[in-house]
Amino acid sequence: MRTPRGALWIGLILWCVNSPSHAGLTTFTTADILSKLPPKDCVDYCLTGTCIWLYCSFPSCSIKSTARVRHHNPDLLVSVFRRPEEQPWVEEKALYNSLDRKLQEVVMKNSSWFAKDIEPSAGQQTQRTANNTQSLQQYEATASGHPWALLSEFISSADLFCPSEATAYMQYYSSMIDVFSWRTGLPELIYIPYLIPGVKEIGSGFWQTWGHEYPRSWTSNNVDDVKAAAVIAHRVGHIVTRKAQPHAYIPLDGNNYSRTWLPGPLNANDPKSGVWQMVVPKYDDTCYVFGENDVFNPISWSHGRENDSDQYAFALWREYECCKKKGSLISIISFEICY
Repeated sequence: MRTPRGALWIGLILWCVNSPSHAGLTTFTTADILSKLPPKDCVDYCLTGTCIWLYCSFPSCSIKSTARVRHHNPDLLVSVFRRPEEQPWVEEKALYNSLDRKLQEVVMKNSSWFAKDIEPSAGQQTQRTANNTQSLQQYEATASGHPWALLSEFISSADLFCPSEATAYMQYYSSMIDVFSWRTGLPELIYIPYLIPGVKEIGSGFWQTWGHEYPRSWTSNNVDDVKAAAVIAHRVGHIVTRKAQPHAYIPLDGNNYSRTWLPGPLNANDPKSGVWQMVVPKYDDTCYVFGENDVFNPISWSHGRENDSDQYAFALWREYECCKKKGSLISIISFEICY
């Protein structure tokens, strides 16, 4: 049951107003996240109509109406890092890291797949040939429910906000648990058509890409560390927002969703399916899809987002549109007012 917590919400708003900037962090806490108001550009709030319902309760029926709204929710915080001990979200590290690492060690010690060829920690490998240089970036990653998902439950009681599909702080993915699929990429071979260069790229295509969407594994071929980390974050979001993927994870599957429509799965280059906001090391005040073409820009997208310790975190915002249910939906009156 969703209960209003007006006093808590108002208190958090007042706390947020005078919050400091958190640019340049290598780690962050829940307080760092909650001390920043969600960027207006990321929320993108619109009133999109009215839903008309037929509500029947013996012995009579009546017509009810509720507002139809559209906006983004920050569903997931995806952390990307080189080694398990470098998880940047302090609370998530305290809650899950020890167990995740133990499970990872058990799998790697008891499987012949990891005896010689797979390194125990992520890193960077540079391979040079006469005509080509490859920089293979390898990262661990986790995805947990964004802290704002909890607050979305409170304010959704006002009928003008859609609650998040995610549960705050719940860990939906850890590459340390999904170690076999994440490290080897072998289960991804079932998506052979997607493994062709130029297909399923994060970017505008073969000639301008940050990296491949598939295989959804720990390696990204990119000399730019920040873009490589963004590719890894996208792959994790791509997995978690789908069901029945060949990985060890918990899918976002509705969470007893109380409204009318849910967002769909995340897709590359599609802002309708989800947009990203960097949290660490730079706290962005805007959202975007990964894959920006900055080839001819004087400043790279990664400028100001670099991190010597290679610890990154991104919030995944997804679009929700909903009416609160009041019976059987019989009509929708559509209009749009955005704020």
